Amino acid sequence: TGTDTGVGKTVVTCALAAVLARRGLRVGVSKPCETGGGDDALRLIAATGRELALDDVSPFRLHLPASPAAAANHFSQSYFLRSSCGATNGKRCEIYTGDQ
Repeated sequence: TGTDTGVGKTVVTCALAAVLARRGLRVGVSKPCETGGGDDALRLIAATGRELALDDVSPFRLHLPASPAAAANHFSQSYFLRSSCGATNGKRCEIYTGDQ
């Protein structure tokens, strides 16, 4: 399904964000949960060309290289995605409909 680690999801998303930003659109990105101490969220932010807060883009960051659920469980934490996530990103970006 293309959802495994290392298949290129972040690389493709960064490329799309960069293209849209170069076209003058305000791009918002989200990496709701980052595990393994990676730098995906930082790379996504850089691709937008904007100064987005790391905690807004990636509110859950756990250093254990495991799935988000397994990493949270290891640290006796739970995580959930707030329903406001989409609304928050919507305030930071324009939605491209193809008619613009």
